[in-house]
Amino acid sequence: LSGLAEVPAIDYVQGLPVRAKADWLRDDCIADVKTASSIDDFDYNCTLFGYDIQAYIYLEIFKRDFFIFIVVDKRTFKVKVVQATKDMIQEGKRKVAIAVENYVHGTF
Repeated sequence: LSGLAEVPAIDYVQGLPVRAKADWLRDDCIADVKTASSIDDFDYNCTLFGYDIQAYIYLEIFKRDFFIFIVVDKRTFKVKVVQATKDMIQEGKRKVAIAVENYVHGTF
């Protein structure tokens, strides 16, 4: 596989400095490894744990086209590859905009 592991970066996202570390960075995409107690619950966990936010921020910082989750089930060791959808990324962008607005105006 071509690419680089554990690549750190700092950049501005929606006007605020943000840092990130890509698990695996390729020319066109970012891959992030996640473990899950149940691989079948990963879609729910994306919302619960803010993975949509991570996908949006990382795509902005690293200037890539695709974000891929490599999900490993902790019990069965099954592996599932999930590409972040445009809807997921848009939802992450929306959540970041709300967080930035709250931060800027001090309304936590």
